[in-house]
Amino acid sequence: MTPTQEKLAKANFILDHFQVALDASVSYVMDREGLTLSSSNRNAPNSFVGKNYSFCPYFQQAIHGNPSVYMALGVTSKKRGVYYSHPVYEKGQNSPIGVVVVKASVEHIEKELVALQRHAHGENILIADPQGIVFMSSHKEWRYQSLWEISDEKLSEISKTKQFGNGPWNWIGFKMKTRNRVVDPSGDEYMIYQKKIDILPGWNAIHLIKLKSISESISAPLIKTIGYITLALCVLIGISVLIMYKMASYDIVKRKQSQEALQKSEEKLRNIVEHSSNLFYSHDTEHKLTYLSPQTRDFFDCEPEQALVLWTEFATDNPINQIGFELAEKAIQTGEMQPSYELELVGVKGRKIWVEVHEAPVVRDGQTVAIVGALTDITERKQAEKSLRESETKYRTLLETTSEGYWLLNPERKTIEVNESLCEMLGYREDEMLGKKPFEFADDENRKIFNEQISKISTSPHRSYEITLKKKNGQDLQTYFNATTIRDESGLEKGSFVFVTNTTQRKKAEEERNSLAIAIEQAAESVFITDRDQMIQYVNPAFERLTGYRRKDAIGKTPRILESGKQGALFYKQMEDILARGNAWHGRIVNRKKDGSLYEADATISPVLDKSGKITNFVYIKRDITNEIELERRLFQAQKMESIGTLAGGIAHDFNNILFSLSGYTELALDDAERGTPLHDNLQEVLIAAHRAGDLVKQILTFSRQVDQKLKPLKIKMVIREALKLIRSSLPSTIEINQNISNTCGLVMADATQIHQVAMNLLTNAFHAMEDQGGKLEVTLKEINLDMDDLKDPAMLPGSYVCLTVADTGAGIEKPIIDRIFEPYFSTKEKDKGTGLGLAMVHGIVKSYGGDIRVYSEPGKGSAFHVYLPVIQTRAETKETRVISPVEGGKERIFLVDDEEQIVRMSQQMLERLGYHVTARTSSIETLEAFRAAPHKFDLVITDTTMPNMTGIELARKLMEIRSDIPIIICTGFSEKISADKATAMGIRGYVMKPIVKSELAKKIREVLDNS
Repeated sequence: MTPTQEKLAKANFILDHFQVALDASVSYVMDREGLTLSSSNRNAPNSFVGKNYSFCPYFQQAIHGNPSVYMALGVTSKKRGVYYSHPVYEKGQNSPIGVVVVKASVEHIEKELVALQRHAHGENILIADPQGIVFMSSHKEWRYQSLWEISDEKLSEISKTKQFGNGPWNWIGFKMKTRNRVVDPSGDEYMIYQKKIDILPGWNAIHLIKLKSISESISAPLIKTIGYITLALCVLIGISVLIMYKMASYDIVKRKQSQEALQKSEEKLRNIVEHSSNLFYSHDTEHKLTYLSPQTRDFFDCEPEQALVLWTEFATDNPINQIGFELAEKAIQTGEMQPSYELELVGVKGRKIWVEVHEAPVVRDGQTVAIVGALTDITERKQAEKSLRESETKYRTLLETTSEGYWLLNPERKTIEVNESLCEMLGYREDEMLGKKPFEFADDENRKIFNEQISKISTSPHRSYEITLKKKNGQDLQTYFNATTIRDESGLEKGSFVFVTNTTQRKKAEEERNSLAIAIEQAAESVFITDRDQMIQYVNPAFERLTGYRRKDAIGKTPRILESGKQGALFYKQMEDILARGNAWHGRIVNRKKDGSLYEADATISPVLDKSGKITNFVYIKRDITNEIELERRLFQAQKMESIGTLAGGIAHDFNNILFSLSGYTELALDDAERGTPLHDNLQEVLIAAHRAGDLVKQILTFSRQVDQKLKPLKIKMVIREALKLIRSSLPSTIEINQNISNTCGLVMADATQIHQVAMNLLTNAFHAMEDQGGKLEVTLKEINLDMDDLKDPAMLPGSYVCLTVADTGAGIEKPIIDRIFEPYFSTKEKDKGTGLGLAMVHGIVKSYGGDIRVYSEPGKGSAFHVYLPVIQTRAETKETRVISPVEGGKERIFLVDDEEQIVRMSQQMLERLGYHVTARTSSIETLEAFRAAPHKFDLVITDTTMPNMTGIELARKLMEIRSDIPIIICTGFSEKISADKATAMGIRGYVMKPIVKSELAKKIREVLDNS
């Protein structure tokens, strides 16, 4: 839109007419980019001309061809208003070239809200947007705050529209308790009524009634009156729409004719009627319905056409309906609008509803020709009123049944009502107390107290005090009075009510407090109390034991005497912010004792509030959890080691398959190469490297405790001595070895080779720690007893353990890394002095035996490793003999299956060179089918464990179902699901771990075939 001076002058003229005709705040025209071209406030200091409002939703709606009604806070004027925006078209164009906007003030509507609220004590009326942000309210402090909690994401979206300024939009704190009740942060409950504002989708007129304000009668909801306020909005916007649309279309763009505008207005009115929550109707003077709006479906569960026939069946026999019929007849007879009334109706499905009826007679030539009206569903409101009546009954029942005395007085201080509890306290009947003043139930001394309290009524509506009354039998009754003065809206005193408590209950409470004080004194937790300024007023004995501060040293100090410096200023700032809001703080904190040592505590700090909600004290409860933290650390370390072990096992599986293929093909190549040639020598080196890699994988599996072990009863003293002899020759003379090995240590279930590995790794570590400076190497072996307090690993059991200790006087281990020394490949040694697997392997072996390894070290003072292995008592030591047999072949028929083709080809060549007839497959499914076709064609099956579709274990089970005597050998790189023992239990004859050298495989085949 590129305006000329002539067009701008004409637009200004039209906008000025809008301003006067609509009594609007301002009207203005924007181009398609949202820039204001002309405005009725163009001459004002805060003129809109030249300002861009493209971010406003009412512009964004209209520029896309959709007229919009919007309520917002003015970006420039900072005044609230109703905005109506409409697209502007140029003749012959279908896309808007701009937007025209009319803004009307809503201040007079809010004045109506405030006026209504003045006549309703404890009630508030407000209008809120779909998110619950209050736009207008009789409660001034609630404006631009949120009734309900809103997410940060939604608040960001609201901020971008600037509908309610720049925020913040604080949450008032209301929460839904039931469908018709809400509760505020102080705990007060409100009845809530909501009425939709049809012209503003999602907006609601809301009426809140505080339950405490409900006394003798039920408040009538002001939501009916809010309906008239909503109507005022509709009229204001509706008139704006008609006039602006007609003038804007004719004078600005001349695109639409007045007939089209009228048709659209009629269509808009029809939409309002058809999409209203009310049901609209008309009937003639004979009470015959002539029109029903589509809301008939919601009200009576039938179509409007059906309801026109059945309308006489909708009224129930409730007597209240007769009043409505009489008012309708009176409107027909007099032609005058009658007051609204209520009806109880029933739909075709038997569902009863309550409606509020607003009717108006249609009069022509002095005669009523029809009645038009609207029905509002007030079923929910009626149910709420019923709930209020029930609540009043409950409160009355509560007063009658409570153990507290209830005393209601008129303005002359005479008794007009008492409950049974008060009568029982004083020993009087109700009729004996009515009409009497409380003075008459007290002696002269206590009447002075009454007089003193009465003098405070003008300044203190609520008063609490102790007073002694005289019972009917002359005895004293110690009581506590809670008195409240009742005033009407004008402030005139209407009387007072008093809750009377027998102080016997208070004495009981005092005894309970004394018991609580004793409990605090004897509690194991540290407890101390400060005043509101954080000065310590009380500490219990546990505080003294934990911190080392005596009571007299702590009183008058602040908790800062315990600060360790481990938490920063932000930590304490966040704690103080939580406490300042009256909330309790809970967390872990590191404190310093009087002697300077540190401890970690689980702490709870709770503010103590007085009756006014002010903080008077803080209560600190702390429990020393230093030992628990240490146990958690150890558990975490154990879990980490277990996770690393699982990872190592997974790697070993794939690596063993690769090594199997590598070593197998190398052996085949060696068989073909001429001895003494460079090729033969090079292949021999490859095979040696493959064997070294296989040993490395075995170390990984040992660390992860996932390798098959052959454990036997063993006295480990000889193994330790052998290891010492072996390492002695490699140690320099600067390292002195002292050994104290007991000959009386019991047997342990272990593998001699693995125990040798444990000893050599620990001795080698000690040597490296003292290599440069020299020192002493202490090796001790003894049997000890460990009870529950000594055990740090929950998997261990109390009893006898063989303890191997290897200690050195070397450099020691720094504290930050001591928790990592058992991790694979973690090493602080130089590159050529270790792989980082030694201690990891030691840890894996010891844990697999059900033992434990502990390390104690101080930088500069050396380290000591303690290995604990459980002692067994019932079995003798077993010595192992090894028989070496020559490699043999055969001519049997072998069925070979592995999912890796390289391994299949290599294994097939190897077996065929040994003389066997081999059938090979790479699919377990195909293997099963071939075997099922000719089960007696094969003498032996060799299968891998891990294969797709069907594992080797499952394949073996199915093969044995077909032929129970078929010998099967399982090969695995690593599997948690199968071991040698499990394989034997299943009926599998052989179990081998990859990588397998030709001689071992040949031996296992002959062993299985010869024993079958």
